[in-house]
Amino acid sequence: MPDITAVDGQIITAKAVLWRGTPYALVGDLSIKGAKGDCSGTTSKIYAEAGLPYEYRSVESFPTSNPGRFHKIAAGGPKQDGDILLWGTSHMAIYSTFKTAGESAYATTERVNKSGSKWTQYNDMWTASHPGGPDYGPGASKYWFDGQAPDVYRYIKGDIAK
Repeated sequence: MPDITAVDGQIITAKAVLWRGTPYALVGDLSIKGAKGDCSGTTSKIYAEAGLPYEYRSVESFPTSNPGRFHKIAAGGPKQDGDILLWGTSHMAIYSTFKTAGESAYATTERVNKSGSKWTQYNDMWTASHPGGPDYGPGASKYWFDGQAPDVYRYIKGDIAK
């Protein structure tokens, strides 16, 4: 069965833009655009909105809960828009190059460090962060979990055996 195409990935990230500003709440599959959501719930809902549904599972069980629906990209392999980034059993996000319509404005985030110096963060994902953290929006994967690289999963289209 075929992987999602680059166009499918752009549809996923275009849907992710629409979740921007959704407040964080640890609600899983009860995530609601504009009202509340966490990393696994928003990702699942965004994929469904893009016409690529899968059975919701929390981050802890995601890699093993959808056999045949996702495959892991080899370490260092090329990522594409719409891929799922997964940091062990701690966090997930949707990879983005921020090149689709409506996304480019979010490709960077202006930041200020503790000493007051300004710097520009280059974003490569859409995510809900954590309780007390920012609302759903763009982020930079290299700043998560002390620079640990995430595993990358790609959706497989078509009917799968259950």
